[in-house]
Amino acid sequence: MKLLALLPQWPPAQALSLALNAAILGGIISRDALEPLRGKTVALEASDLGVRLRLA
Repeated sequence: MKLLALLPQWPPAQALSLALNAAILGGIISRDALEPLRGKTVALEASDLGVRLRLA
């Protein structure tokens, strides 16, 4: 079992959410590119690290 899998999920998920918001504000990602995800739950899993992030 990976150590990171034992840690709470919200700090990395919050960091990813803030990074996506900063990318939108910085013009790196357009709002239109993320529009299909609006209102959906998105899960990213890095199985080699044992980390799963959920954004809603």
